[in-house]
Amino acid sequence: MADSLLQVTDLKKHFPQKNHLLQKPLPPVRAVDGVSLTLETNRTLGLVGESGCGKSTLGKTILHLTPPTAGSVRIDGQDPANLNRSELRNLRKKAQIIFQDPASSLNPRMTTAEIMDEPLRLHTELSRFERIAKTQKLLDRVGIPQSSLDKYPHQFSGGQCQRIAIARTLTLNPSLIVADEPVSALDVSVQAQVLNLMLDLQEEFNLSYLFISHDLSVVKFISDEIAVMYLGQIVEQGTAEEIVENPRHPYTKALVSVIPRPEYRPDFKRIILQGTVPSPANPPSGCRFHTRCAIVQDRCSIDSPELVNGVRCHFS
Repeated sequence: MADSLLQVTDLKKHFPQKNHLLQKPLPPVRAVDGVSLTLETNRTLGLVGESGCGKSTLGKTILHLTPPTAGSVRIDGQDPANLNRSELRNLRKKAQIIFQDPASSLNPRMTTAEIMDEPLRLHTELSRFERIAKTQKLLDRVGIPQSSLDKYPHQFSGGQCQRIAIARTLTLNPSLIVADEPVSALDVSVQAQVLNLMLDLQEEFNLSYLFISHDLSVVKFISDEIAVMYLGQIVEQGTAEEIVENPRHPYTKALVSVIPRPEYRPDFKRIILQGTVPSPANPPSGCRFHTRCAIVQDRCSIDSPELVNGVRCHFS
């Protein structure tokens, strides 16, 4: 059995609110509300759900870019919340992040060479010659020519910026990469190129990905396992094949129904969800999906279902 590189246990991230007019506290925003995940070495776990469900907050909380409210995270056996500043700095070498907007994630005042050199200069003892050599090797590996070393981010396309961002995450030889919507801002043809590049790099550098996206078809392509998130909780989890070919939760069925398919499948009819995602500051009682569910029953608004056998539903 493969080793678990990432273990997330009952993780919660609540953001406090205050009514500034009356100076009264409001219910906290429960962006992440009891999430447990496991990611093994050299595997990809896809995290999918609608905008506002807490996916990006979960990724940032796992990396301790924002501290958790409760629960625990273990990356290669270490909990970031229990580390001092120096230890956390060392852990960040093992866990990196790729952001959604490639252009804004790169410093506009730095050249490509400077962007690549910064983490090497701050976190390693490599000589200047060794840093230059590693920079050139990584940029060449992601398809950025050495002639671009003196160029600034605004001189590149979105796809090229994302390739540079990916190369930068590899400078410190990480084992875990949280990819937060890494291709959503790119054209469809460029998306495929970047996804194939990430798969090649995973095999070459023995990487593990937590791949976050609202697009289930993209998540299906790159993931070994998929976790479906709704209103701060995981509602279904399983292998990519199980989730896409045999979804059990009503929310997952709706997401799967809109995936473009080359062949006609009469058993997969498009499901249009009614309403919008409720506020995470005031989630519905019982099952959080019951306000939009097509098979809702009286029990659903009273009892909150547990995640059992990979699905959080009373009737699935």
